[in-house]
Amino acid sequence: MNTIGRVIEIQGELFEIVRILRVGMGKVLPTDFSNEIRDAWHAERVFRQNDHYYFVNEIKTIEPIEDEN
Repeated sequence: MNTIGRVIEIQGELFEIVRILRVGMGKVLPTDFSNEIRDAWHAERVFRQNDHYYFVNEIKTIEPIEDEN
């Protein structure tokens, strides 16, 4: 299942997943390291859930796609 590019909602805001990093259960990435990864992957924010870190970009506007036909 490819989740990169998927849109998720967190606390009423929409985000696009850039990358997901899985760490061992109970492990925590140091803040400095997660910030370095965030910058390298061009992500705006990082969220953690269980053993996954989600590197995401905020979706500020949604534009409808017009049908060409």
